[in-house]
Amino acid sequence: MQSNDISIEQLLKKYSSLKFNDTKTRIVCEWTGHEIPVNVNSILSYVNGNKYKQIMKKNIDSVKLKEMSEFLVTPKNTKRINQLFCNLTLKHVNKRPDHIENHLNGRRFQKAYNHWIYCKENNIKFVPFSKQLTFKKNDESDSDAESQISQDSMSDLFPSKNKKSYGFHIGKCKFSKR
Repeated sequence: MQSNDISIEQLLKKYSSLKFNDTKTRIVCEWTGHEIPVNVNSILSYVNGNKYKQIMKKNIDSVKLKEMSEFLVTPKNTKRINQLFCNLTLKHVNKRPDHIENHLNGRRFQKAYNHWIYCKENNIKFVPFSKQLTFKKNDESDSDAESQISQDSMSDLFPSKNKKSYGFHIGKCKFSKR
């Protein structure tokens, strides 16, 4: 490849991860954060380097990442700044492209994503699988609380005589002497 034949605009179109910075004085790689001078030879040497090639192998499709970006958000926990939080699976995922790809292609995420689509189509409130059990318990406890308010009994204060007591009876314990 001759540097005279290629312009900077063509290189930026070819490599979607390379963008101009805010002041357009340098080119920044979105995947690695590496800054490159606005020079065709510098861009070609970076793109042909080992670091960029390794990232290209691990990088995921940016279209899929943008599609799933509504589920992968920055966590509220300030200690997990190097991770993303998945709203569907309620799991933290490292920001590395290969970790994100593994999570998006994983069984748990695919199951939760299909469930989210089903809920969206049927106008049902989406509840992640890991919260469904607690969500059901809260619904049941609300209905139980309403029914128990009407029944004012003292049975919960005194144990029933039919239940066995599993307490320890210290006075009846016998220790053998050797």
